[in-house]
Amino acid sequence: MAQLSVTDRETIRHPHPEVVQVLDPRPLLDEAASIGARYRTGGLLVTETLAAGLAYGRQLWFGTEANIGRRIADIAADLGIAIHIAAP
Repeated sequence: MAQLSVTDRETIRHPHPEVVQVLDPRPLLDEAASIGARYRTGGLLVTETLAAGLAYGRQLWFGTEANIGRRIADIAADLGIAIHIAAP
């Protein structure tokens, strides 16, 4: 980060809200718990990710395919959540 200009560091610290949005998972906990019960998965990382996908346009974006677990992919498909990969 030290090699970045002040402008570039500020861009990372305060990204434009139309480009990057940081989700607060707390309002999604009820939906996450419902997904966990329905699909018998107790991991909050998986269920909160899927709840966010439902809440924000039925889509999820990942940096690489390696970041997508099989369980997330299977449940997302069942829930009609599209999975996108950002890396080419």
